[in-house]
Amino acid sequence: MFLIALAALVGLGSFLFHTFANAWSSLADMIPIWTLVALFMLVAIHRIGGARPGRIGIGLTVAVGLVAILFAFGGDGSGSQTSNSPAAALDADGSSAPAYPILNGSEQYLPAVLALLAFAALSRRKGHPIAPWVVAAAGAFMVSLTLRTLDMHLYEIWPLGTLFIWHILNGTMIALLFQGLIRSPVARPG
Repeated sequence: MFLIALAALVGLGSFLFHTFANAWSSLADMIPIWTLVALFMLVAIHRIGGARPGRIGIGLTVAVGLVAILFAFGGDGSGSQTSNSPAAALDADGSSAPAYPILNGSEQYLPAVLALLAFAALSRRKGHPIAPWVVAAAGAFMVSLTLRTLDMHLYEIWPLGTLFIWHILNGTMIALLFQGLIRSPVARPG
């Protein structure tokens, strides 16, 4: 139930960030996202690997510490654009040209990509019933992250942007992961 509540907070935080695009709304966006990522991984480790709750407590402490480090070193999404109009810069000839980071701030999601891919590989190797759900979720996330990365680069030919697809696919990814957890048996403690 707590994971479901966190998923709802992710949606609310994203709404607030896209509505206000300031420091507090950035935190309202990022804190639930990274908390959900960390907590989901810990629950999955317990459900799939059978890790004991004490070990999970240690893992939770480490995960919270990593999230704190992420925020301390600028992992708050500040490298991403906050609107659907590209920032302007001057070319060598003085004309205006769009300027935005090559990865559009998507590099901050690299830990989530690596975690999902590792989780998919591990669950497939163990033959765990959650494996197809995680593989599908990883695929949805890879497509959504690609679209998020290309969003500002495609602005000139697609003014609507692709960010709305990023949000839809991320909701799909969360639903796939939750379905996998719900439909998978709990492993025996190891």
